[in-house]
Amino acid sequence: MSTFDDLQQAYVSSELRAIGLQSATARLFQPGVTVPATDADLWALFNTIPTAGGTFYAPSILAFFTGYSTLINALVPGTNPLDPVKVAQSRLAAWGSKPPTWNQGVEALSRALQAASRLSFNFNNPATPDPGYWGLWGHSSPITGPSDSYAAGSVSVSTAFKHLLSFTPTPGDWYVSTAISLAYRNKTGAPWNPASPVTWQTTFGEGGMLQQMLAALVVVSGIDITANSSTSFSPPEQALIAAGLPNGLWPHYLTGSGINTKASFNATSGQMTTTITSTASNARMLFAVVMPAQQYLGL
Repeated sequence: MSTFDDLQQAYVSSELRAIGLQSATARLFQPGVTVPATDADLWALFNTIPTAGGTFYAPSILAFFTGYSTLINALVPGTNPLDPVKVAQSRLAAWGSKPPTWNQGVEALSRALQAASRLSFNFNNPATPDPGYWGLWGHSSPITGPSDSYAAGSVSVSTAFKHLLSFTPTPGDWYVSTAISLAYRNKTGAPWNPASPVTWQTTFGEGGMLQQMLAALVVVSGIDITANSSTSFSPPEQALIAAGLPNGLWPHYLTGSGINTKASFNATSGQMTTTITSTASNARMLFAVVMPAQQYLGL
């Protein structure tokens, strides 16, 4: 019998295939997150270092700018004026204590999203388990009550996004990719300083400060999701589901302005139909693309 974790993992796997994302690098936002309103907040998100592993996106306490600065300032520059480490150290000195920026902000994201293509796909049950997902409504248990009953039945979902965008800004003028790439390619020797505690292992190795980075955000707008379940819900179960509506319903638990979520029940069978819609101007982040350093650097 399918569990709710089975159901969610199967749906997410189907969604990733439709989008064209690799499950190894995609991390789910649970719930789907509103796009930051300012450039500073958006860039602060890209400045976070994701935690290692996991199904969901979660930032660590490390900052990309801090880790990058620590690395660059610990390296030994070459004598050539165009040496990438020398250039990188000069750029950082000129940048000073300003917060890091990226080459695109919220206006660029909004314009690109409005021009992005439509995506739609259909999903029908079975599964591979991956515990940790929520249940039928936001923050609910996936293994008790209506969630368990819902997953045990046949579930079909029609999902459509009017616009889907993979937003991939690059770091601003404070960043020199050739310098960090040079350090990654050479585990020992130049440009590493043998007297420094900053090494390839502490930077790029397991638990290193730049082991992996946030490369992209998958943003959608104009959401139109319809889910049907063969499960018959009793009046008390229907009441529980209705009470959970303010926390958003599966599969992305969307709430807030511009989101319209409904759960309707057949008067005879008690079977539920869920509809989740949003306006075309309401953008939500569904996935983060997290890459190991080598892939992020294109090496």
